[in-house]
Amino acid sequence: MKKQNIIVLFNIVIIFIVIFIAEYFVYYIHNTQDYAENKIKTFFIKPYIYLPVFDFKNKYERFLNNEGNPLIFPDVLYGKSSEKPILILGCSFAWGIDLDNKDKFSNQLNKLTGRTIYNRAIPGSGLSQALYMLQRGINIENPEYIIYVYMEDHIRRLFTHCSFFGMSNIFYKYDKKGNIKLKNDLDLLYWHSYILRNFHEKVFINRHENASYTEEEENFLADLFILANNEAKAQFPETKFIIFVYNGDILIKSISEKLKNNGIDKIIYLSELSDIDFGDNNYKLEDNYHPNALAWQIITPLFWEKLNQENK
Repeated sequence: MKKQNIIVLFNIVIIFIVIFIAEYFVYYIHNTQDYAENKIKTFFIKPYIYLPVFDFKNKYERFLNNEGNPLIFPDVLYGKSSEKPILILGCSFAWGIDLDNKDKFSNQLNKLTGRTIYNRAIPGSGLSQALYMLQRGINIENPEYIIYVYMEDHIRRLFTHCSFFGMSNIFYKYDKKGNIKLKNDLDLLYWHSYILRNFHEKVFINRHENASYTEEEENFLADLFILANNEAKAQFPETKFIIFVYNGDILIKSISEKLKNNGIDKIIYLSELSDIDFGDNNYKLEDNYHPNALAWQIITPLFWEKLNQENK
């Protein structure tokens, strides 16, 4: 091997080592400073989360399979009712960040209905993770409802990073024929790197500051919902796919006709259930920018009543 080639290979190895070290310390500093108060610091001690961009698929499969992560997935709450169970998907709103288990949406629904509830929401995630789980199959009893809890930041997460738990939500794209497909390995590796994702957002896009989206991006969100619904019903033909809009009504209403015309069974808006402001301006009903125990105590029976009314 020529000396020049050896030098090039050596430099490549050094670059990857530098990326590994940088990723490790950026994760450590970021997560220790930002999330220590959220009682989730122990999650980041798991060594595989510090692996940089090399092993995306294995890392994400392990994440979804909940290996060594008691924090993720309250998973199954068994009910006494003989009626079919309910599957919940979404982000930290649906998962119940900072809440005792008894106060989460899933637990409130379990207590109210007596049904078995599967909570597969993932903090920091979005529709990409839900679709990915549905495509790989969810090993649960046939649910009557699959409830996706939507909040307004979920569309941003399809195009820019969400650093919570060191994950990327940017899994899918349109192919040349306009069909949605999983991105290739290089795309996934790029977007899973904490450093590269931050660089991309700061240099190219800042959707935190400017939450406006093109018609194509809004249609992309709609198409992901439709694909998720199709995947769900391929596995559970009798299930009903429900979108529960916690906030972000305007966007969902703009694509609601497309969603309903393509198999989405119900869209329920929190704003239509009550005159109460559940947003950031009502500090009695939110903690750390998330619905608190009191909020879910109010919301859950209203949601269930609305769902039953629309199914009569």
